[in-house]
Amino acid sequence: MIGLVFNPKQKDARERARDVLLSKIQPEFDRLYDFFYQVLGCEEAALTVMQSTLRKVGRRSYQENYSKYLEVWLYRLAFESLHRYYPRHISEVDEDAEIPFKTLSLEEKIVLLLKDRLSFSANHIASVLQVSENKVGSLLMTAREGIAKVVLKQKWSSKGLLNLRDRIHLHLRLKESDTISTAYEKSVAMAMRWTLDLPSVKFNSVEQSVRNHRILPILGNSERISWNQLSWQYKLGVEASVLGFVGLLAVLVLPWAFSKVNADAVLAGRFSDLLVPSQVEQQVVAADAISTDRILASVQNAEAYDASAEVDEFAEMEFPSGDSYEVGTAPLAPSRQSAAVYRLIVQSSSPKELIPRVRGLFAQKNVKERESSGRVMPGGVFFDGVTNVGSYPQLVQEIKKLGQTKTYSHNPGRSRNPNERARVIVWVQQI
Repeated sequence: MIGLVFNPKQKDARERARDVLLSKIQPEFDRLYDFFYQVLGCEEAALTVMQSTLRKVGRRSYQENYSKYLEVWLYRLAFESLHRYYPRHISEVDEDAEIPFKTLSLEEKIVLLLKDRLSFSANHIASVLQVSENKVGSLLMTAREGIAKVVLKQKWSSKGLLNLRDRIHLHLRLKESDTISTAYEKSVAMAMRWTLDLPSVKFNSVEQSVRNHRILPILGNSERISWNQLSWQYKLGVEASVLGFVGLLAVLVLPWAFSKVNADAVLAGRFSDLLVPSQVEQQVVAADAISTDRILASVQNAEAYDASAEVDEFAEMEFPSGDSYEVGTAPLAPSRQSAAVYRLIVQSSSPKELIPRVRGLFAQKNVKERESSGRVMPGGVFFDGVTNVGSYPQLVQEIKKLGQTKTYSHNPGRSRNPNERARVIVWVQQI
């Protein structure tokens, strides 16, 4: 079994070779960008194809030998990127949009620009397109004749015109300095001059922020850019984004955050109760004014208890009137001696703040809350739950830690089984 060993030095050497290659290509940026722009006629499209070409350069430099023919190799990759992008570009542009050399095919455009604008030889053009030199001549002839007829409105007689093969060779060898003898040669020379005189579009004409974002990072050589160098559209977009973010904070986030903070706890220095429990926000304050002794005296008035809920063994139980709850001396009637009921009054300046703590104690001590438990009422908060007799002593000790507590118990028979169920009613009273 053959193992592959990773050599960091080899990777560093490849990265350095890539950086050297890209630095060699960088001086060619103006000609390369102009080449893309003349084919596509659009800055956005030219930048997209240039991006793709430079990425190909970075990837393929490890696989292909380009040292002898760097320029030909670069434009071969450019042709591959154009060949892939051009059909989509043509299908997306508007019919009325101005496209350079609109009547020519992509291959004809490329041959025309490489020959008449970038001065490539027929052999190099053939290497770029991966075709024969004869095919290059045919494409060049078609392109020049199309420019002469459609753009320059030139005409020539077919009488005495060279045959196809001779015309192809004429286009391959014809130079601007050659002597012109026929109308056909004159038209071809005008097409050559027209292509060469097209306005040049340099890479530096692209806005610096766009170059920084799209092209130069591929080279690992991003230019520094200051705020003053950005266009007003870019500045406006950045400022609008910042203002929108600040507005979102001011309108949504800050009010929501403040609603979760207990201002009374902050003023009183009770930072452990700084956050308002979510249960408190959902409580509905009862409209009926019910006194403390009335709440503790009779739970048979369970207004919120649904008759369709589970059967509760304490639902029909009668409790003392509550007149003597404060001193814990209420008399017990015989009918009330069949169940254990524990009532506690906890006095607090902030009853609502004790809601999560009481519910936490109920959960810890396995006290099952009834549906009406935890209601906020005028004068305090009412809790109602079911537990067993044996759990009550521990529960009452923990509740006494919440504040001054008064208890009233109805537990007939001291020998009652600790596992028997009992009812716990806690009234957190506002003082």
